[in-house]
Amino acid sequence: QDGAEQLWSQLGDGYFLRHTATGVAWHTEAILQHPADGGPLILLKETTQREFEGATQIFIYAQDQHDFFAVTVAAMAQLNLTIHDARIITSSSQFTLDTYIVLDADGGSIGDNPARSTEIRQSLIDVLKHPDDYPIIIQRRVPRQLKHFAFAPQITIHNDAQRSVTVLELIAPDRPGLLARIGQIFLDFDLSLQNAKIATFGERVEDVFFITDANQQPLADPALCARLLDTMTAQLSDANTSDAPTSLRI
Repeated sequence: QDGAEQLWSQLGDGYFLRHTATGVAWHTEAILQHPADGGPLILLKETTQREFEGATQIFIYAQDQHDFFAVTVAAMAQLNLTIHDARIITSSSQFTLDTYIVLDADGGSIGDNPARSTEIRQSLIDVLKHPDDYPIIIQRRVPRQLKHFAFAPQITIHNDAQRSVTVLELIAPDRPGLLARIGQIFLDFDLSLQNAKIATFGERVEDVFFITDANQQPLADPALCARLLDTMTAQLSDANTSDAPTSLRI
């Protein structure tokens, strides 16, 4: 009980608002049983959320580092997984608790294929337990699909009046490797991801990223934010889309 309360005290309100009591119990039991030096903890199970019927939930608990989000989403892209929902939370003890809702890239369910589940879990463990190899994983080419998109990405950046973070909101057409590309851009700009809400609705993603600079401070330089906005718009746009609506408030 003491161990559970100590863990919960490090997680913040956002974690409990986004997880059911059953999910919290599942995570807590697994984390408390996981050896401190055992590397990343990765759990898989079929999701019970009705809107993601047939999808698989991947829970990851690991020591947070600058490029952890980028390497995780890159590894999932390389495993041909599509991410339909994600909740990224960093605890006060600098551990990240990440929940991804995924399907195979062809839209198929993973839950009815134990061999595929084992492959995913073992591949993620192998990747995430070797931080020195993260840059190589992130740089690997991820699967791409060429098609015309109905609209250009819409991106807004503003600082949060209540918390010491910068909020980046993105609405864009979904495509394979999209999150891996975003993770790479954050690394290129030396940004840290503190929290994220990632959601896919059909062929559209609506993502919110809570970011800081390398010193854990909100982005205060308007020129830097403008460059980030321009870079994301350019790299996430299809050549055939019109100019994307963007917004910058610092």
